[in-house]
Amino acid sequence: MRLKITFLLLIILTLISPPFIFAEIIHFGREIRVSLSLILILLLFLQISKFKFIDMFIFILLAIFILLNFIYKNHQDNFFSFFFTILVVILLFRLLRSNKSSYNIFLNLWLYFSFIISVGAIISFLIHQFTNLNFDILNFQTLFFDLNSAYKVSIFGLTLSKNYQFGDIVRVCSFFAEPIYAGFFFILNILLAKINSNLVPKKFLVANILAGLLTFSIAFYLVFAILMIFFRKRITYILVILTLIFLFFITLYQPDVTNDYFTFFLDHSSLYDRIVREKNGIMIFSELPLLNILFGNGMNSYVSIKDDYLINVNISSGYSNILFDFGIVFLFFILILLILSFIKNPTLTLICMCYLFVFPIFKFYYAWHLIILCGLACNNKFSLKKINNKKLFN
Repeated sequence: MRLKITFLLLIILTLISPPFIFAEIIHFGREIRVSLSLILILLLFLQISKFKFIDMFIFILLAIFILLNFIYKNHQDNFFSFFFTILVVILLFRLLRSNKSSYNIFLNLWLYFSFIISVGAIISFLIHQFTNLNFDILNFQTLFFDLNSAYKVSIFGLTLSKNYQFGDIVRVCSFFAEPIYAGFFFILNILLAKINSNLVPKKFLVANILAGLLTFSIAFYLVFAILMIFFRKRITYILVILTLIFLFFITLYQPDVTNDYFTFFLDHSSLYDRIVREKNGIMIFSELPLLNILFGNGMNSYVSIKDDYLINVNISSGYSNILFDFGIVFLFFILILLILSFIKNPTLTLICMCYLFVFPIFKFYYAWHLIILCGLACNNKFSLKKINNKKLFN
């Protein structure tokens, strides 16, 4: 029972933390998140029977990192928020790795939570795309800060209206701030369902695939294609090869048509905007002092640095965030870890590497929860079996 309460509190903390929109509507949200984080750190700590040397080593490194950031950096609020996230994640990973029953409990709760989110996302699309019915029963529209008119709100989730040449289409956001965040949520749930296919019913997989497709996120489609390659090897390899050959000949013989499609793609996606952001970020980073280039500028440092260059937009890439916050030395360390991780878990690592080009996944609870659940399930030493021949989620 104590484990279930702990994991339920963890899901609540996830819901009231960015990029979920509930982080913006709760009064004293930061204070609530800090208090709940401290409670969870205590509860998780008490659940772990013993710590290994590597755990203590990691905690010492975190303590040193906090001290250095406190002495030399600014943005203390942002740093401590990030620190609490990492500490909760480390303790959660340590607990789930050492106790299979705790993994099963958390997995089961997460599956129910994710299924509700995905079904709600599908319903929100159907309502906002094909009807004018108002399902904002709880009056969310007046509670969200900086919510522009392109968003449509209901108790089932948010959608973002996008104008294409053939008409307007609403993109599923669920309860995330943007479709890109929802896409990452659904794609890792798809991977989680495929890894635990003997435990997770197909309705969960279908719901997350459909909800992910309705985000109309280019990143989701690209990563979903990668998943198809890994799970449907022969057929998908043939399809990918034929598609590449087709695109090659179209580019060769009809360059004008290809250019028109590429221009349309840039105009109707956020790719061009992200490229401009990263270009500005790299330009600013190259002009920083050598010490800051090597060891960073502190959490969310770009927000204040860009003002000196009269730039109004923020960087979005996770790699750029690591560069500005922690420096190029730490980025190389992360890249080495990703390469080593790719050898053990290629699918999960490749998904994370792709989405790091889009947003800093390492700042968000929900991303870490899914990475931990998928990573442990991918581990051959952490094989899961049916419990009493029944599936965890029904």
